[in-house]
Amino acid sequence: MLRMNRNKIEVLASANWSRTNWDLSWESIIKLDKLLPKVGEIYQISLQDSEAQYTKNGRYHLLWLPPHSELNTLYDRPTEVLKSYVIEAELSQGEWISEGHSFGQERSFSATIISIKKCLSIYPKFKS
Repeated sequence: MLRMNRNKIEVLASANWSRTNWDLSWESIIKLDKLLPKVGEIYQISLQDSEAQYTKNGRYHLLWLPPHSELNTLYDRPTEVLKSYVIEAELSQGEWISEGHSFGQERSFSATIISIKKCLSIYPKFKS
């Protein structure tokens, strides 16, 4: 859930988007707009670990990373933060995919997309 105060923002970061357009992953060149979720559409995603455990039905903000960074982290390609987005979505809980005790939990969610904003566009909202 996105919560803003003067110096803090919370975004669910474990959202797995790679399965939503898996068929495109075999293309040699993929346009980013083909991968990004579309406002008004519903996607099946999953959340992991504590985010899977504590996220209930409701409106949340999720981190969307380009596929390479989603799988390998931004550490591998830090410039992909420029192609990252914060997606506001209405989430509905689905089934548990994996029910580990504290690590390895994964739960499916239906995500109805409400808005999409570039990650870096939210920085001006912070005050020092």
